[in-house]
Amino acid sequence: MNTFFATVGASLSRNSTCAPVEAEIDTAPIQTISDVSISENSISRKIKALKVNKAEGPDGITPKLLRLAEPAVVPSLTKLYSLSAKEGEVFSLWKKAHLCPVFKKDDPTDRSNYRPISLLSVPSKILESCVSEAILQHVVDNGLLTERQWAYPKGYPTQLLLTHLTECWRQSIDANLVVATTFVDFRKAFDCVPHRTLLHKLKHKFKIEGNLLSWLTDYLHRRTQVTVVNGARSDELYVSCGIPQGSVLGPCLFSLYTNDMPDSVTSGALYLYADDTTIYCIGSTVDEACSLLNNALDELNKLCVANSLTPHPAKCEAMLFYRGSFIGPYPQITIGKEEISWVCHARLLGITIDHKLTWAKHLTDLKNSFVTKLNLLKKCSFLRRKSLLDLYFKVILPSVSYGITIWGNCNNLDHIKSLQALHCRAARLIYNLPWDTPSKTVMEVTNWDSIYDMYKINLVKLFYNKNFIDLLSSTY
Repeated sequence: MNTFFATVGASLSRNSTCAPVEAEIDTAPIQTISDVSISENSISRKIKALKVNKAEGPDGITPKLLRLAEPAVVPSLTKLYSLSAKEGEVFSLWKKAHLCPVFKKDDPTDRSNYRPISLLSVPSKILESCVSEAILQHVVDNGLLTERQWAYPKGYPTQLLLTHLTECWRQSIDANLVVATTFVDFRKAFDCVPHRTLLHKLKHKFKIEGNLLSWLTDYLHRRTQVTVVNGARSDELYVSCGIPQGSVLGPCLFSLYTNDMPDSVTSGALYLYADDTTIYCIGSTVDEACSLLNNALDELNKLCVANSLTPHPAKCEAMLFYRGSFIGPYPQITIGKEEISWVCHARLLGITIDHKLTWAKHLTDLKNSFVTKLNLLKKCSFLRRKSLLDLYFKVILPSVSYGITIWGNCNNLDHIKSLQALHCRAARLIYNLPWDTPSKTVMEVTNWDSIYDMYKINLVKLFYNKNFIDLLSSTY
């Protein structure tokens, strides 16, 4: 399995139908960045923010140990990080990774259905955080990050992107237009990134130079990994391609690598949240919208070939949003000459979207998941009330209320009433109230917000988000 993970990215890159091309050199005058500022205060703050339950890396240093030794180790770590950044070199132990394969879905015997999560050195991840913050600050300040990559700018949560997309689709439906959408999945996206092309883009597109570019070059080169399964360890192998998943710097580098993707698709609108890619096209008829979508996917495929990225048509999904009914088969949607399946509902950023934007499928699944979690809560009834409240409000309820500003306005109030009934059931379990206590009394006794109150509160918070106001002004 370790051999597969170490070579899959390079194999997919070699299988591209044409040779990768270098990024175009941007001649516009842009401020460069060549160094990273590292201070004891920032290192101390990052150590204090470490989660003690996170796993250790190959060096055996745990987050808990760093938290306990923080006052003593901060000066030494700061000098060590400053030396690494100044010399443009990464210590070899910090380039080693223990891979833990995490199953995604489909066939568990297929190695490609596992995501290789890298367990890296905790001190190394602190330095990665400093580098990542410096790079992102540089690209944001200089306006180099595309407006359609929502993963990293501050104040752009997933729910804001979901709100933006669904509102655009709803407006089109209200105007009797047709929206053709594709949710694109890539084969081993992080593993396929060629180091040479990435470094070329960092230098010429984002003006990263000097010691920082040298450090990033050394960070990517001659990385090694060991796969650990049930305590058994594989042989150590070198990785010649890709960005380590599980690293702090990895998502930042991948976002910069795919930063030119939205502008390369002119036939439709393309939005990114890290590697989650959504393309949609609007037309007056189904045929027109689907024709535009095929053109957009052709443009995307050409960019993917040039950048050694491989779309996964079997896991891509296409959906039509329209008013009324459509008679006849849907037009064929293809990417790279392979057909994409039409669906009536799809998962996007943790929310199930249906082709009529009714949220019925999502709320049905949500109710079933809520019941399962309440059964778990019931089995934990031997715990103290404080522990039960922590379990409910920190684990269970956030997973239920996620995206409530999106689905909270569903036209079928029975779904909201069902969720409210389960919310009251949780209160009865935690406070040991009689099962026939009226819901209104339960809310008064516990002083909890109802599900509908949560929707209104989150809606107000959304309206007070400056970025949401900017979206409203650009949408209407």
